[in-house]
Amino acid sequence: MKTTTAPIYYRLKPAIVAPILVCGSAVILAFMDSPWWLLSIPFAVYASLCAQPNLNLADGCLAYLTIMVGFGIIFVHRPSGSAICIGTLASFYLSAFEKRLTAKPVYGDPALDTKSHQQNQEAEQVGAGDAEEAV
Repeated sequence: MKTTTAPIYYRLKPAIVAPILVCGSAVILAFMDSPWWLLSIPFAVYASLCAQPNLNLADGCLAYLTIMVGFGIIFVHRPSGSAICIGTLASFYLSAFEKRLTAKPVYGDPALDTKSHQQNQEAEQVGAGDAEEAV
């Protein structure tokens, strides 16, 4: 039985689906409820850039700050504050979930560790061959 090594790091693709869904929902809500929902679009795009799969405070600091500012604005102007808050929250957490689903493991540097890199490539090729046979 072969043992596989744990990946050293993961390659993350930018979130695409989550900000599109949140921005589309904001446009629909702007037509149905209030035009203030359009204010959430730039914050939704910004929050998707800050999102990381581990939801740590270092990467999401500015998104969390924007959420707190949105809660503060709710007391002054409810429609704009709720648009900022909900748009940022939805996009941040949905983007983090999307990035978690699409993360690809990257195993060591092939120049430094050729043996484990070759084993990982063989394992991936065997897995791809099994998938082709199943089809």
